[in-house]
Amino acid sequence: MELLESFTEGDLDKPSHAPPERQSHFSTYRECLLMLTLKWMMHRGNVADAKRAAGR
Repeated sequence: MELLESFTEGDLDKPSHAPPERQSHFSTYRECLLMLTLKWMMHRGNVADAKRAAGR
């Protein structure tokens, strides 16, 4: 959290070092951090769907 809190708005908009094929989703530090948080929510949704399909 300390690292995240140390970023300014300008820092978050700096270009990332993502490979060219990933620039559409990871072009800035802000987008990288957003994807990091959304990834876990997506996986949690997958688990919920699997549990529902299994009747739990």
